[in-house]
Amino acid sequence: TLFSPLLDVTNRNDVLATFTPTVDRKSDDDEHDRMFFLQDSGSFQITLLKEALVAKSEIARSMDVKLDEWKTKATEYEKSLGSARFELDALKKDKASSAANAELLTAEKEALELQRQDILDELKEKTAEKDKAIHEALATIEAMLHEKEALERCVEELESVQKQNET
Repeated sequence: TLFSPLLDVTNRNDVLATFTPTVDRKSDDDEHDRMFFLQDSGSFQITLLKEALVAKSEIARSMDVKLDEWKTKATEYEKSLGSARFELDALKKDKASSAANAELLTAEKEALELQRQDILDELKEKTAEKDKAIHEALATIEAMLHEKEALERCVEELESVQKQNET
């Protein structure tokens, strides 16, 4: 606790005596002087105590205002901190979901690449089979054309032999 000379009962007489004004009057009547001193001393002490209490209450009010300001600042800070934590958690979740999504997309891309490669391989096989079938067909056609030519020559020869036989 803080030490306050106004609250310390042991030194109250010393404190009051310290702050009590003294009046140096030269008068014939010492009793009158003593009464004036006591009246003045009592009112001064009361005034001093009132002023001290007013100052103390002003200090207390000032401290309450500052305390309220700091409480408000602390509340705002807590709100801001809570908001920042919430945003950070959201960003962490977004990052985690983005990373998971990236892994999923990477796996899907790799699967699609494999499918693409399989399709290209199958296309190459089909193209090779088609080319082979075309070559075989062309060879067959060529062979048939040669046979046809040979048969046409045979037919011509037969016809020419038949014409010779008829004449």
